[in-house]
Amino acid sequence: MGKVTRCLEDHDHRIRTIEIEGSSKAEEALVTVGKLTVRVAAVEKICNSDQAVDLAQTNWWDSIYAKAGILTGIALGIAAVIMDVLR
Repeated sequence: MGKVTRCLEDHDHRIRTIEIEGSSKAEEALVTVGKLTVRVAAVEKICNSDQAVDLAQTNWWDSIYAKAGILTGIALGIAAVIMDVLR
């Protein structure tokens, strides 16, 4: 009976140690996850804005404003050359 009691006490001690040390590690991990969540959100925001900029740069010709600006620039350039030649 003494061996069984000692064995139970040893197991109880091991289980308590695992519970205590495990809970502190879990709390540390929870704090770390909280910190990383903020950082990941910031990185995702940056990546999404970079993707939006890349998409806008690749599709700039599709914008009516870009086409109007290019045509206006060409027209004003030709008008300036003509006015310079006629002076």
